[in-house]
Amino acid sequence: MSNFFSTPKARSYGYKPMFYTKDKELQEKRERRFRQIDRAMAREAAARERGEEPEDEFSYIKFARKERKKSNMRVFLILLVLLIFFYFFLQSK
Repeated sequence: MSNFFSTPKARSYGYKPMFYTKDKELQEKRERRFRQIDRAMAREAAARERGEEPEDEFSYIKFARKERKKSNMRVFLILLVLLIFFYFFLQSK
């Protein structure tokens, strides 16, 4: 019967507000980038010590950029050919 008259306690939430600081985020990005470069340089040095050719960590990025440039050039050339075609088509009428 004592359970019937007892009032429940208020819930407490463990919410902790997070504050955004742009400077701190930029600093963390720089630190991650430097750590990534340091690891790549350490891998290259270890590969050179073993007498192997070091693997370029950023070769995929370079390849993707080159492919994107090729793709953009193709689109530009196709648009140019279509514009010339429509120009001559409209001039003939």
